[in-house]
Amino acid sequence: MEPITYWITVGDTNASQGWQRKLARLRYGLTGKVPDGILVRVSSISSDTSHAFAQQAAFIAGLLGSMNDASRKRLIGSLAG
Repeated sequence: MEPITYWITVGDTNASQGWQRKLARLRYGLTGKVPDGILVRVSSISSDTSHAFAQQAAFIAGLLGSMNDASRKRLIGSLAG
């Protein structure tokens, strides 16, 4: 088993849901901009999914806590919509 935590950013928008990605691409397309995209994936091999997700959450919190505001925003984006 490999519990996975992931999110996707399109430009400066957190767009992990399919419809959010489409909407973000449409918004950028209407402005003529071509956004960068980031896929962040954190996983662990474990049959104890509760423990694995807790470890992943702690890792992500530590990672984001070590970043400056601009880098953090680039990695996680803002909420779509």
